[in-house]
Amino acid sequence: MASTLTNPAAIKQIMNKYDFYFKKDLGQNFLIDGNIADKIASAPLFTGDEIAVEVGPGIGALTELLCEYAKEVIAVEIDPFALNMLRDLFATTDNISFVHSDILKVDLKELLSEYLDEPEKISVVSNLPYYITSPVILKFLESGIKFKNITVMLQKEVAKRLAAKVGTKDYSSFTIAVHYYAEVEYLFDVSRNVFMPAPNVDSAVIRMVPRKTPIIDIKDEETFFKTVRAGFAMRRKTLLNCLSTGFSLSKDDVKIIMANAGIAENARAESLTMEELGKLSDCVYDHFHK
Repeated sequence: MASTLTNPAAIKQIMNKYDFYFKKDLGQNFLIDGNIADKIASAPLFTGDEIAVEVGPGIGALTELLCEYAKEVIAVEIDPFALNMLRDLFATTDNISFVHSDILKVDLKELLSEYLDEPEKISVVSNLPYYITSPVILKFLESGIKFKNITVMLQKEVAKRLAAKVGTKDYSSFTIAVHYYAEVEYLFDVSRNVFMPAPNVDSAVIRMVPRKTPIIDIKDEETFFKTVRAGFAMRRKTLLNCLSTGFSLSKDDVKIIMANAGIAENARAESLTMEELGKLSDCVYDHFHK
């Protein structure tokens, strides 16, 4: 299936018709490769009776395909000029609704209230603007909605962080946060040359499947994420120094906490598995709740 909205000449014609200009501050880059658009739109593995939620539809290259693959499409667009253009372009499409809003301010449970009885039939698909990649991903994962999956195209460097293994330079607090909530699959790379205008970096597509139950059993989520953030806050320093600073604790107290968790004093956060970080956070929690 091919999108008719990935042809550069057609895009320019549409932009001229609606007096539309790319807005750098909104990270607007339109796909001009129909094959890539189809690979992204089909990645959620729709069965025909599902709901697609698209963030930042732009000119509608993915939107057009999603309307073919899904039963219904809900597209959230922040740019009023793009929204007017989209509503006109899709005026005869009866299975799409547009929402004019900033996705970071949308109440997802309210937006999807009609479909929450079957969240496994809701898939999120987006060519995410680079400047809001992390907060958007975490917003969907932290919503508590067990989506079928979340498929996003994002900056390649960020995608590598999401798929990173313990002990590698790309392994980060963001890696931990996303893997806590979902299973992550790195699907394919996307060249910067398939966009108009071309960004300065290459992209990649990942698919996340929210976990039905937590990947680890921990005493307190807030303490866990604070421990992770503190541990990765200063990558050149040992975990001992990072936790001492992050929790305003003496190094002697941190040494006791780390010993209780079975972690060496010279360890660094990037060397710890999710399970080890969970055990460490439990020991931090116990320290503050003696």
